[in-house]
Amino acid sequence: MKTLLTLIAIYAVLLFGSQALLAQIEWTEVSDQPVLDYGAPGEWDAAAVLRPKVIKDGDTLRIWYSGTATSGIVDGYMKIGYAWSLDGIEWHRLAQNPVLTPDLSWENGHVGVGAVIKDGDMFKMWYNAGWSTGKIIGYATSLDGIHWNKHPDPVLERGPLDDWDEGYIEATSVIKEGDTYKLWYWGGTNVYIAESIEQIGYATSTDGIHWIKHNDPLTSESPFSDSDPVLSVGGSGDWDAHRIWSPSILAINNVYELWYTGTSSTTDLNDRLGYAISPDGIEWSKWQSNPVKFTNSFPTWGAGYTPDTVLKFDGQYHLWYARYTLEGGDHRARIGYATSPVMEPFVFYSHHSLDDSLGNHNGRADAGERVNLIVTLYNLGIAATGISATIATENPDVQLINATASFGDPGSRQPVSNQDNPFSFSVSETSCAHVDTFSLHITSNDGKEWNDSFEIVIGTSKVILIDDDAGSSYECYYKIHLQENGLLPLDWKISQKGCPSVDLFPCNEEVVIWFTGDDREKTLTSEEQATIAALLDSGGKLLLTGQNIGYDLVENGTASDSAFYANYLHADYISDSANVVWVMGISGDPISGGIRGLFSGKYIGADNQTSLDAISIISPAEQIFKYTPDGASAGLRYENETTGAKLVYLAFGLEGITGPYEHSASEMLDRILHWFGDSGPSSVNANEECEMPACFALNQNFPNPFNPETVIRYQLPEAGLVELELYNLLGQRIRTLVNQRQPAGIHQLVWDGRSDSGKMVPTGIYFYQLRSGTFSATKKMLLMQ
Repeated sequence: MKTLLTLIAIYAVLLFGSQALLAQIEWTEVSDQPVLDYGAPGEWDAAAVLRPKVIKDGDTLRIWYSGTATSGIVDGYMKIGYAWSLDGIEWHRLAQNPVLTPDLSWENGHVGVGAVIKDGDMFKMWYNAGWSTGKIIGYATSLDGIHWNKHPDPVLERGPLDDWDEGYIEATSVIKEGDTYKLWYWGGTNVYIAESIEQIGYATSTDGIHWIKHNDPLTSESPFSDSDPVLSVGGSGDWDAHRIWSPSILAINNVYELWYTGTSSTTDLNDRLGYAISPDGIEWSKWQSNPVKFTNSFPTWGAGYTPDTVLKFDGQYHLWYARYTLEGGDHRARIGYATSPVMEPFVFYSHHSLDDSLGNHNGRADAGERVNLIVTLYNLGIAATGISATIATENPDVQLINATASFGDPGSRQPVSNQDNPFSFSVSETSCAHVDTFSLHITSNDGKEWNDSFEIVIGTSKVILIDDDAGSSYECYYKIHLQENGLLPLDWKISQKGCPSVDLFPCNEEVVIWFTGDDREKTLTSEEQATIAALLDSGGKLLLTGQNIGYDLVENGTASDSAFYANYLHADYISDSANVVWVMGISGDPISGGIRGLFSGKYIGADNQTSLDAISIISPAEQIFKYTPDGASAGLRYENETTGAKLVYLAFGLEGITGPYEHSASEMLDRILHWFGDSGPSSVNANEECEMPACFALNQNFPNPFNPETVIRYQLPEAGLVELELYNLLGQRIRTLVNQRQPAGIHQLVWDGRSDSGKMVPTGIYFYQLRSGTFSATKKMLLMQ
């Protein structure tokens, strides 16, 4: 498995230079002594001080901490104290400490700090109560942070018997976002902490009192019948395999960062510090090289770390933690302090769009056009200033007009584009559609540099792909089949751009592929019918494919819909419940003779054909496919010798063909394209092996960005063990797509946006890496939920 550092090296060092990344995973101790020590003998906190919760209130740092007088941290009953500081190092205890003591029956003689926030003018604390009977969470409010009013009852309790948090729970972090309070807590299976498996949970509330624990509906049996942890212990042998606890959360610009404590076993007393990030506070990615590092030697006054508070201000992360010692057979705790610089700006390419308003408005860089290029960058680090970028290409078909653009000052974890001053270039008059790679050199006004690249389709397409699948992602299958035939289509997505006008087909030399996916109610609207009619009346070439078209236009449509179906598609509708095992070609037909298709084969396909239309053919159209075993017609071809128009209508979705051979769907499409062009026999034979690729290659996924599915293709010049794995930005492996020996050839698969555990991963940038023998290649992709 590649580690985070390897992936970061690929996409940060080699591409983006030697910038420091994720600096908050390297900490420096401010002092080799505790900044808050336990009290003198006889004081209420003489045995231990721990669980420091710090907030920055203007120029003042306020801290609330747990303390005990006699028994240390193992079985000592806690109270809560308060202090303040201007620098985080020198703290001034309140003379009247403690500020919160156990006086309610359910507190069982123990109150410890959980989480503290300042909400408007009011301080709010969620504290941990109970001890030998198992901890639960209480709630109190204060106007000065010193005098507290308790809610009379617990506000969050342990889980039911046999659940993951049945033993106890402790609050550690609360963030208020809008009207929602978000609480992260840790819980365990056993009231005796050393014997318990501890994990991190999550709950939400609209008032801070009534909480709803996070519960994944896919897990309904013990130990997750009542709720689910959002961050779990590591695997056997991992540094955090036994317990993870005491999470401290920061949420900045919709990115959540978490530091937590982990231990490997019941005998591991060296609590270490871990780091994870999340886009929503629920789906977390641990840093692959956990635990985090401290750049100087550990303090001599204790062992282990609990990251009770992490704050970010003045260009640094600030960590207050507790460390432990064993003195006279008694566990003691003190509070320490460390800092880490916020990572440098880290700017990279996210996505782009094309403005061809001076051309044919199809969103592509066609031959003879001048287009504007709008690029969106993303800054993963601290705020950057004076970002500019220059594009370059070695393609002779492209003439750069404006190759440099300013992007302004992107904030931390913010996108920025050159919408107001786009790049621009022109395309030669003779350029046919092909993929061009643009390099991107990014700089800031303080001398930082990053390099990236992206691809654009350049030149005029011979095929126009009309995506009318109501927002589904079936276009990826057509692009695969067209790519296998050496074609890059112009992609028109009706759900985003609306119905195309006939102006999109200027000379009728293009082939129009129009597919409707699973749509059953608006397969072809009256406006879309008018466009198709105009295309065919003017001599155009159309492949129309999709289940339910006959059902929608005839059985579920108007008289006008039925007339269009008969007069332009040359078909009569029979039913939408064809009995289908195969779709068979007609012997001697120039398109379908000798080929067949299967909807339940082993090769890649949409697997969506549930209500295929059975039709009959209206002369002079001719049958080209039929279903078996029932024999109903499944497709037709029609040619108007007067206008030159050509139509192929398939009463099923071509995207659903999954066999019997790997290239069965591609061959069907290839035969149709050759009939449209009258250019001789098909160049693909699904019954014969294709020519073997000459080299290894990993293609860019498409679509990209995507939601929720994308196709990944790669080629192998020789058989061998193949590994194809997906990683997030932290380098955490989230999915293994391939781990097996594969034959030489072209391979492809669909990623459905899910992790190995079956959960949908959040919006973000992901890497996919192919390894076979000594070959290794990595590309990035963007999932946008």
